[in-house]
Amino acid sequence: MEDTSSVSELLQPSLAGRKLRQQPLSDTATVVISFLGGAPAAILAGVFNARRMGRPAWDGYLAAALFAAWLGCCLLFFRSSGAASVPEWLGQGRLVRTFQQGTGLLVCGAFFLAQRAARRAAALLDGPPPRPWLPGLVMVLLGHLVIGVVLWWGGQFG
Repeated sequence: MEDTSSVSELLQPSLAGRKLRQQPLSDTATVVISFLGGAPAAILAGVFNARRMGRPAWDGYLAAALFAAWLGCCLLFFRSSGAASVPEWLGQGRLVRTFQQGTGLLVCGAFFLAQRAARRAAALLDGPPPRPWLPGLVMVLLGHLVIGVVLWWGGQFG
């Protein structure tokens, strides 16, 4: 004979009182944001996804470390490599864009690696991922603003 009280206890929800996770942005949206907005937008997308998935605080440390590394690479690349002396016909603007897009995709890959287990768990949640238009547009615009400030500060515009 089974004890029905123990069976009913087993069927109680175990997540009572815990914050439920939400779906992160889709992988495609995150890659597009990272490609269009560069490394700053990729960092914002990674932090946005980490907050939605309820990730631990060390993702913030990862974001700070990646931003510091990106900033150092920008200053090193644009100050010491002579990128400012590239002739215009060779495409100085293209060089800057390619550098920003490449670093954005690298940062996106770093966040994908750090969040892969949480992304698999979030994929089991019901519901579609959020619409990426508004947060994605804000992230890309903020990314371009940060890139512009860094290029100005690094001496690219004057």
